[in-house]
Amino acid sequence: MTKCPCCGVGFQKRNDWDDLAGHFVAKAGQSDAGHVMWLNRNITKEKSDRKALSGLLRGFFDLGGNSLESWVKRRFIEKFYGASPHPFVLALQHPSRAVLLGYVVEHQHFLR
Repeated sequence: MTKCPCCGVGFQKRNDWDDLAGHFVAKAGQSDAGHVMWLNRNITKEKSDRKALSGLLRGFFDLGGNSLESWVKRRFIEKFYGASPHPFVLALQHPSRAVLLGYVVEHQHFLR
């Protein structure tokens, strides 16, 4: 069963990725902020039709025959070291005093 990561609506049909894509297209058409933000952050910022979005969703959620742990690692690496790395990762390549101080403060926060 495929569920919408925003609202939890479930899809049990044979073409559940297509149904999920249709759900997102409909919600984006209604300018539903939660669904639009999720698509922008995780899938694409470009407007997509149902068929294209179905393929993008399938590719995003595909475990590739591996575990959930490997999926999380792969997504983390893509997000921080992919074609458009996170600004903090870029700043750490040539860190300033302020960048290192930010790293230390954040690290200390998560150790508590």
